[in-house]
Amino acid sequence: MLTRPEAQAVVARRLMEAAPAGVEFGKATYCTYAGYPEDPGVGQVEVFIGDGAKKALDIDKDTLKHEFRQLDDLGDECWAEDGQIYFNKGSTWASIRVVLLDEDQQKAGRLEAAARIVLGRLP
Repeated sequence: MLTRPEAQAVVARRLMEAAPAGVEFGKATYCTYAGYPEDPGVGQVEVFIGDGAKKALDIDKDTLKHEFRQLDDLGDECWAEDGQIYFNKGSTWASIRVVLLDEDQQKAGRLEAAARIVLGRLP
């Protein structure tokens, strides 16, 4: 759902090949693009597609009380917090999480751009 070059653009770092798990719609339902350990400020991008993404959102919002901002122009519903974005198209939920070892003030905008890419690929 998100290519390696697209994932690299989210963290502005090089990433290794995806480690996928599970299949839905002919694509992995979860994958991680891990950074190279020797790089400064190692980054990682995780993409989730399916019910697990919605469940994680519910836990973060309702149980853990994370602070979210709602984005009205992404998908049918979209919620973002620092380093993670949850969104849906119809009944299909997805999320993208970014892990960085250093601060990056531009990651929120790049995370939203990645969400738009994934939304365009959801059935």
